[in-house]
Amino acid sequence: MSPRRFFALLAAAILVLVLALSVARMRRSDGAGAGAPVMPQLATQFGDVTRVTLRHGAAEPQVTLQRQGSGWTLAQRDGYPADSAKLRKLLVALAGLRIAEAKTADPANYAALGVDDPGHPGALGTEVTITTAAGQRSLIVGKPAAGGNFVRDPQAARSVLAVPGTTPDGEARDWIDTRLLDIGPALIREVSLKPHAGPAVTRPGSAYGALAGLEAGDVAAAGGIDWQDASVATVALADGSSLVLTGTVLGERHWLAISQAADPALAERTRGRAFELGASRYDAIFRP
Repeated sequence: MSPRRFFALLAAAILVLVLALSVARMRRSDGAGAGAPVMPQLATQFGDVTRVTLRHGAAEPQVTLQRQGSGWTLAQRDGYPADSAKLRKLLVALAGLRIAEAKTADPANYAALGVDDPGHPGALGTEVTITTAAGQRSLIVGKPAAGGNFVRDPQAARSVLAVPGTTPDGEARDWIDTRLLDIGPALIREVSLKPHAGPAVTRPGSAYGALAGLEAGDVAAAGGIDWQDASVATVALADGSSLVLTGTVLGERHWLAISQAADPALAERTRGRAFELGASRYDAIFRP
């Protein structure tokens, strides 16, 4: 073997060794490598999760979900029921995240990936903090890319690209249990309407489908709503009970309050609360 060929092979071997050592150092300093789960314990802890918070661009969470019995409530909506199925979907998605590629460990580059400190105003990423009996674990979910998202453990320097993609909804209204009423025309005898302007009218239940599959877009304290120009619909049900629906329009927002519910669960859920509806569904309820 010629000296030139020997030294070329030696240089190539040294280069391979250096690269291997670099990868090994990265894996030792930043956890498992490609294909490894981002949150390895989460898949076995679903039943132990007691609290989940989401925070972006603020010191305090915009969303605080708390386990209560077999369900979940939303602290930012005064303990109103949260969408448990949606929360489970998020937890399953986080448990399924796998590392696709290591990314920057330089804090100066975090913002470009959306994994900078979520407490800073304007931060694009969402920090998800999951509490179990074993403690807390957080993950900053940043910008989407290549079928996944850039993510970073707030306690770690290195960010990674994780797949598949998931983008948590970061506003409280996105997490309420939107189901409100599901009363079809066959269950309604008649409806007495008193619009805020104009004469009262009575409509037959057979022509009143406004309460079938009714969903809320948001919920608020009824005491904080101005009901001075309210419309009222008294819904006489076929079983002899009735509901009183009170509605008002404030700017571009349409609000509904429900009272005199015979069903204890519905009465408890709606007591002291107002529900935001879409304009078309609101009009269907209160239109003479």
